[in-house]
Amino acid sequence: MAEAVDADKAFFSTCGSSLSVKASILAVTRGSGDLLIGRDAHKSVVAGLILSGLQPRWITPRWDQNLHIAHPPSPEDVQKMWERYPMRLLPDHQPHPLRHLRRYRGDPQYLP
Repeated sequence: MAEAVDADKAFFSTCGSSLSVKASILAVTRGSGDLLIGRDAHKSVVAGLILSGLQPRWITPRWDQNLHIAHPPSPEDVQKMWERYPMRLLPDHQPHPLRHLRRYRGDPQYLP
């Protein structure tokens, strides 16, 4: 798995994705600072925010009038929130497997 994502290591969770989400939030943020997050995030993300003590900076999802569903925030919405709440996405000492996330800061067109 690590090779598939160009990482040194891969970790697997046997306790479900909710536990993995909480562990990832705690591991990446070290439990301090702000986190840009879509307002329609899964409840496991909200639980991770509570456990970590992070300050959520909510981004409103886009509503599709035709399909009557919410879509993730647009790259432009994320960029606006980033400018309003400047922060590092990852600590400088973050290990190799998540290094690809760093390029989001300078390239809003790359955001999913």
